[in-house]
Amino acid sequence: MGLNKSGFRLDIQGLRAVAVLAVLAFHVDKSWLPGGFAGVDVFFVISGFVVASLILKEREAGSFSFLSFYIKRIKRIVPACVLMLFVVALVVFFLFSPDDFRGFRRVLIQALVFNSAHYFAGFRDYFAPESYEIPLLHTWTLAIEMQFYLALPFLLVLLSSRTIKLVVPVCVVALFGWATFQLVDHVDGSQRMYFSLLARVPEFLIGVLIPVFLRGRSVPARWDTALGTLGLVLLGVSFFGLSEHDPFPGVAALLPCTGTALLLCTPSGFWNRALSAKGMVGIGALSYSLYLWHWPVLSVFRYVRMDYALPLPVLACALALTLLLSWLSYRFVEEPCRVLGNRRFFLILVPFLLVFGLFISESKDLSRRMFAAPVPDISADGWSPLEIECDDTVCRAGDRAATRNRILVLGDSHGEHLCGFLDEVGRSEGLVFNLSTSPGCHMIPSIGVRHVRASYQSKCSERMDRVAPYLDEADTVVLAARWFNYPEISDDLEEFYTEMERRGKTVLVVSQVPEFLQSPVRFERFQRLGLVAPDVEPQRNPMADQANETIRKTVDGHPNVAFLDLRQSPFFSTAPMWRGSLVYRDKHHINEWGSRHYGLLSRAPFAEALEALTNRSADRE
Repeated sequence: MGLNKSGFRLDIQGLRAVAVLAVLAFHVDKSWLPGGFAGVDVFFVISGFVVASLILKEREAGSFSFLSFYIKRIKRIVPACVLMLFVVALVVFFLFSPDDFRGFRRVLIQALVFNSAHYFAGFRDYFAPESYEIPLLHTWTLAIEMQFYLALPFLLVLLSSRTIKLVVPVCVVALFGWATFQLVDHVDGSQRMYFSLLARVPEFLIGVLIPVFLRGRSVPARWDTALGTLGLVLLGVSFFGLSEHDPFPGVAALLPCTGTALLLCTPSGFWNRALSAKGMVGIGALSYSLYLWHWPVLSVFRYVRMDYALPLPVLACALALTLLLSWLSYRFVEEPCRVLGNRRFFLILVPFLLVFGLFISESKDLSRRMFAAPVPDISADGWSPLEIECDDTVCRAGDRAATRNRILVLGDSHGEHLCGFLDEVGRSEGLVFNLSTSPGCHMIPSIGVRHVRASYQSKCSERMDRVAPYLDEADTVVLAARWFNYPEISDDLEEFYTEMERRGKTVLVVSQVPEFLQSPVRFERFQRLGLVAPDVEPQRNPMADQANETIRKTVDGHPNVAFLDLRQSPFFSTAPMWRGSLVYRDKHHINEWGSRHYGLLSRAPFAEALEALTNRSADRE
């Protein structure tokens, strides 16, 4: 069994190297190692084993101190983490668009107080960047680890050895069972469980089981290599056999956790000696810093390129930068802080945190003042103008004094971003619109939550139930959605048209606005930074046009329905700009200023389409 000068097992450093390389491979390209995310579970088991061993050893010697334990954990985790957060925050402040920075700032605050796991468990921001563009997504593991460390000493110090031997196995079985049940029984529970502290605690406890039951001993030497081989096989099955689509953690996490535990139990086996090789130990020593830096670096590169896939030269630069930052962090932050006296440590840390907190406090407004895109007159922050009346079911846009043509607008976020559009049309034409929308939800009650992503179904169903009375009262229903999101909705739409005809109502289906393959807001931002040439424009997404054509065909044969195609409006002739100003909020949503100008340019064809429908309905009667 190889030991370093401090008596620490070298094979554990090698096992950390395996874990961080697996995570790194998965984050670089999921296809390289589909189950590489299980490297995090390897880290959890190792942490449970190492920390529990230290606590039990000090308990037996009568030297355990809660204060000393927590200070050591802070010194181990906080300095390098806070430095990473600060550097990333500075880079993102100058690089991200103000709206994206606002989202980053929310995550930053949660990461700084080690609560990001809880935050991401309930993360339902429809307009957030893709997950691979969130620089601090990986901090959820640090939050889980710190919270586990808060509770572990009480378990191992205050309970008797006999009680510990009973409680820990029971917790492992119960919590793995609970997490598995949650994954199977709740259709939208996957994300919540993935970031759940309780779902991850049994992984740490598997590591705790080893010192609790072996008490410094190891398995018989004749079993070392065989058990180590089995452990390595289980890790291999985890890394190559699991994928992000599998229910996880739950019972599936037993694969990497058991494999790690077997290797920890066999310090003298062949594979443990291989893990003690100099190169593996070196990577293991850097593993914490590598984990801290690799994801923000990859994330920022992907944010700039607006794509998950990174070309080989770009990827090589990202990995080289990750290695450099990791080494600097390890050499000048991690190692010095571990041996720094407590007084000096906190005299450095506390002022730094105060300065960092001041930056976070001022950065939101400063980012918007310095870097906001050119959107005149109306802030691009929100879509619903303040003067529009809203309750918990509908918003009323247009001429609120109007009584003719009771019009209900149903749709997802593409209905919502037409709020300014409808207000301009209504004020001009003497119409009032009752607008009921929900992100990711078409809002058509008779169709229900079919075609709606699982994570939006609950809110979608609730809002559709509330809007039913407004549908009963409406003369005309306007449908406005991102049709690209509902590729199989055509048959259900036609059934809805038929139902509306039977109930004497007309339906106006509005085309989806053109969308782009890259974010226009970022393009404008990067052009100002000199990262994108001024004459380069974001590419339009042809699939959106195909979706519009598919929906247009559904109205054929339904005399009470019309399709209003506004894609050829002059408003989109210079999209994503109009008269030198940015009119898009992201790839496929227009901002409030754009929505209003879109309405000003489209009020005539919109009103004509409504009038034609009304006349057609009157002729049938």
